[in-house]
Amino acid sequence: MTSSKLSESGALGALREADPLRYAAVLYMPQEKRAPIASIWLFQSEIERIRDLVSEPLPGEIRLQWWRDVFLGMRDGEAKQNPLAVDLLETIDANGLSRDLFVTFLEAMTFDLYEDPMREAAQFEGHMGETQSVFFQMICQILAGERLQDGTAAGHAGVAFGVMRTLVDTAKHRTRGQIYVPSNMLDTRKITADKWLASDNTAEKCDAIKDFTAFGLDHLAKANSALTDLPVNCRIAFLVLAVCGKTLERAREKPLDAFNGNIALGPLQTHWTLLKAALRGF
Repeated sequence: MTSSKLSESGALGALREADPLRYAAVLYMPQEKRAPIASIWLFQSEIERIRDLVSEPLPGEIRLQWWRDVFLGMRDGEAKQNPLAVDLLETIDANGLSRDLFVTFLEAMTFDLYEDPMREAAQFEGHMGETQSVFFQMICQILAGERLQDGTAAGHAGVAFGVMRTLVDTAKHRTRGQIYVPSNMLDTRKITADKWLASDNTAEKCDAIKDFTAFGLDHLAKANSALTDLPVNCRIAFLVLAVCGKTLERAREKPLDAFNGNIALGPLQTHWTLLKAALRGF
């Protein structure tokens, strides 16, 4: 596919600014697939950062609704003036992607505009299924050229990636009053919401971080195991799991750093991790 509004370099440049990890990963994709994959990931990143741009939920709801209307065909005129929307809709049509999945994603992202806690691990898994796993599945479809029937790898990958992102952003979430670590995990360590949001570091909080990290590592192991059942040409969609694994290992070893938001890999280590994984035939 050739982008009509964003050139390949333009799409990649925008993704590099919005999401360095996904930008680094897309460089390992087949060249003819980079622009459409970049448009998918750029859209995902644009929606994920809405919470960073608004001070209250209503403006965020309005942005989400605009995109819902685009996918429902209710803003065709406005969409044609938006380079990302043009590229995204062309990518969807050219690759047989479902617009309904994007609408479901937007509906799920409403949760991120508020301060409601994740009650249970199952709720976290469901949320990440709709906001992360679905994108692994769509990238696979773009790479393989057909819709895959087995979503096991994508399902577990989305949860593992969501755990990593949650750990990286834990400090930011706490300043907003948001708690993504499931409440039942905090309850096990006798940590109330108020205690979790407080800045003091305790052994109980470190234990909760370890529990949450183990939860992520379990899903990561299941994702990696399921990759062997996928077509070889779409496994590269899961390259970011290499960084996910390194980050989760760091959180397990240094839970206090995770609680304080200091576990993200630096740019050089990110690229080196991706390169090694790609050379191994990820």
